Amino acid sequence: MNRLKALRKEKGLKQRKFAEMFSISIRTLQNWESGKNNIKSDKAKQFADYFCVSVGYLLGYEPDQSGGFETLLEEIKEIRQYACMVAGFNQVFIPESEVISVIEKHIGGQDGIR
Repeated sequence: MNRLKALRKEKGLKQRKFAEMFSISIRTLQNWESGKNNIKSDKAKQFADYFCVSVGYLLGYEPDQSGGFETLLEEIKEIRQYACMVAGFNQVFIPESEVISVIEKHIGGQDGIR
């Protein structure tokens, strides 16, 4: 089963608004969300880009990524806390390369980050 409905609801979007955003009918959206019909590949790519997930994840082929953003933020906070502890003060600069490596780890090294 695809994750379209769950991702749409996570964003707080009603079916009507989502359908308008992507120029599709509500009936088409309902059929895709229920699994009655398969999401067309061009729309799957658009939806995946919008939700910042892979097409495989959107379509239910890849494992659950729940907590991804929260986990990412926690890891960045931990890097900052460690850097503060080592430096001995509260405010510290985290190198961009460290933040990018954490982000890449969480999104699977997708192109377009750098």
